[in-house]
Amino acid sequence: MLTLMRHGEASWASATDEQRELTEQGIAFVNEQAKQYANRLAPVTRIIASPFYRTRQTADLVAAHMSMLHANSGAKAAGAIEIILDDRLTPDTPIPDAVAALEQFWKPELLVVTHQPLIGLLTSYLLQGSILYPEPFLPGQLISMDMEWPGAAQGIRIPH
Repeated sequence: MLTLMRHGEASWASATDEQRELTEQGIAFVNEQAKQYANRLAPVTRIIASPFYRTRQTADLVAAHMSMLHANSGAKAAGAIEIILDDRLTPDTPIPDAVAALEQFWKPELLVVTHQPLIGLLTSYLLQGSILYPEPFLPGQLISMDMEWPGAAQGIRIPH
C-alpha cells in the first residue's frame, strides 16, 4: 500500500518557500490525521519526503505518532520509522522524477509526504495513468492506494 500525504498548513511568514513552517492549526491537523488513519499507517516503516521544512515537520509528526503506536503494540521497536528526504518530491518536480524516487525507495508499505501541485499530479498518474485531472488535496490530507509497483494507472484507491 502506498499512502501519499500533503504537508500540513504552513505559514507564509518566512524568507523562502523551502523554510516555511507548519502553523499551529497545521500541526494539530497532521496529528489528527495520524490518529484517524492509525490503522492504515501502522504497517509503514519508511517515509520519503520533500526536504522542505514543512514536509519534514509533517513527516516527523506522523513518524512520532507511528513509533508510539508501534511501541505500545509491541509490533515493532520504537523508532523503527525511517525518514528519507528526496529533492525529487518538491512542488514542481516532473512526474517521471517523482516516480523514480518512489521506485528507488519502494517498500510495500510506504508513506510519501510532498506538496501541491506534485501530489495531485502524481496521484492522478498513479491511479489513472494521466495528469490531465490532478487530484485536489487540502493541507494535511492523505490518500492510500493498493499498488505492487509505482507506475501509470497501477494504483487502486483505498476508500477512507
